[in-house]
Amino acid sequence: PALLGQRIVVPIVANLPDDAKFNKFTPKIGVEYKASNDVLLFASYAKGFRSGGFNGRLIAPQRTVPSYDPDTNDAYEIGFKSDLADRRLRLNGTAFYSKYKGIQQTISDPAVQFRVANAGDATLKGFELELNAVPADGLRFDVGLGYTDSEFKNVPALVGPINGNQLPFSPKWTVALGAEYAADLGTGGKLTPRVDWRYQAKTFFTAFNLPFEQQSGYGLLSARITWTDADDRFSISAYGDNLTDKEYY
Repeated sequence: PALLGQRIVVPIVANLPDDAKFNKFTPKIGVEYKASNDVLLFASYAKGFRSGGFNGRLIAPQRTVPSYDPDTNDAYEIGFKSDLADRRLRLNGTAFYSKYKGIQQTISDPAVQFRVANAGDATLKGFELELNAVPADGLRFDVGLGYTDSEFKNVPALVGPINGNQLPFSPKWTVALGAEYAADLGTGGKLTPRVDWRYQAKTFFTAFNLPFEQQSGYGLLSARITWTDADDRFSISAYGDNLTDKEYY
């Protein structure tokens, strides 16, 4: 240990990098077709881009600061939006496909502990469905369903064994359910209780998909009650989140 008051200077890097510039043309193209007054069809393509950079966290003397290159994402979407049953039923759907090249991920590197690196390619594909129903005045139901299939591909050996793994924070399934009823109190305004439940399937926190770096599937229940004045100018709400006291990361 150093003596009290003694100043210790430890060189972290021998050569600091200069700078780096990254440029990319990122177009977005979309088309819509109104099949009827109540049905809209659409499709789109977009190019995504994240610039590269330098890692600033080192735990041992290094000759240079590790850097990483940009990554790109080609995203395709096709879907529809519709109002049915005299506009008491709304159904929307989207299918998507995304392909990353050189996707940036945090990896474990013995020389610098953790750093950002280009982890090969990745794909995501899936769909989202949304249903809103108003079967009677004041009564409303909401349903949402999402599916995502994600996978790492063409991963460099330096990154580690993540080929075929699921992307972090990308659960395969998500479900959302909600219901509310707006009770008309006449001159006393309106009272609207609402209940929501949301579920997400197993989620990994890192690209390595290790057992101790994941969250099992879970659902959260919440509720809210809102009073709105007769002129619809003011509202007061009381709410509760995670009413079943579910523990999750």
